[in-house]
Amino acid sequence: MADAGEDPLCQVSIIDLDRGVRVHHLTIDGPASEIYDVCALPGIRRPLVLDPENDLVNTTFRPSRFNI
Repeated sequence: MADAGEDPLCQVSIIDLDRGVRVHHLTIDGPASEIYDVCALPGIRRPLVLDPENDLVNTTFRPSRFNI
C-alpha cells in the first residue's frame, strides 16, 4: 500500500477488475478497524455502494440469485 501511496483504511471497495481501479468505496469509521472478507459477484454489471442516508437506498434493492 505504501508503494501505491495509499493509507490503510477499513472499507468496502468495488473494484472494476477489467480496468483494475476502485470505482466505489464505503469507509467504515469507529470501532471497526479491519474487514476480513473478499466477495466476487460474477455477472453483476453495475455494482454500487449506497449511502444509508440516500433516498435511493429505499428503492434500489434487487433480490439476488446468489447466496451471499
